[in-house]
Amino acid sequence: KTKKEKKDKKEKKTKKETLAADQAQQITFQKYSLKFILIEGKNYKSPQQRRRLTQLLRDYAYPFIGSYYIKDIKRKHLVEMLEPIWEVKNETAKRVQNYVYRILQQAIAEEIRHDANPATWKDNLSLSFPKASKVAPVKHHRAIDWRELPDFIQALENYDNPPNSRPEAKCFKFMALTAARPGEARLVNWDEIDLEAEVWHAPENKNKSIRQWNIPLTRAAIELLKSLPTYKNKSNSQCRLPRTNGIRFKCKRSISF
Repeated sequence: KTKKEKKDKKEKKTKKETLAADQAQQITFQKYSLKFILIEGKNYKSPQQRRRLTQLLRDYAYPFIGSYYIKDIKRKHLVEMLEPIWEVKNETAKRVQNYVYRILQQAIAEEIRHDANPATWKDNLSLSFPKASKVAPVKHHRAIDWRELPDFIQALENYDNPPNSRPEAKCFKFMALTAARPGEARLVNWDEIDLEAEVWHAPENKNKSIRQWNIPLTRAAIELLKSLPTYKNKSNSQCRLPRTNGIRFKCKRSISF
């Protein structure tokens, strides 16, 4: 080949690569975020968590930056996105900011965006908003004093009178005896319970951990399980501990759950 032919071929290749790079940048935030949702969703344990991610982007990010090309998103767009919710839905706002930051960071890593990440919080977006601790101070759930536990348990037992008329009380007591979350306690199966070894083998898909937990069962917890109507017929796999919402009773002070 002549020098001119080689030069023409090189120029043609360069133009093709430039065109491909330009076309790769012509992608909107909404379309590109689908890739992030797919990858991030695999880190979540439940469909509800994946739906929540999609919902947050759909409701709070897409209306402001969904139609913008990734390369064209500016800091001002993100300020406009967060302003309506920063003070009234602060936790939601922080989640949305974090998701948008990670999506744009992924685009930068893949060379779809070349400018700095406008969703960076520290020394960037943080300058346009009051501190989260001022607009949404953390409010911890009330905790019962450990000295009141005997009265607390007695109140649960009094609430379930006559026996098994208020099975949600047993669920709450089981939670107290095993330090289980409500969903874990409600969905416990008999095949997870080893009464002989006095252990509850809580599988990984029923807690936030990636491992199985072997939870010791106290004598009180075992007596509670044996008092359940489903104990005599364990072929019905669920122990059937119901929801705990709405329990109201009086101890030394009125407590509502």
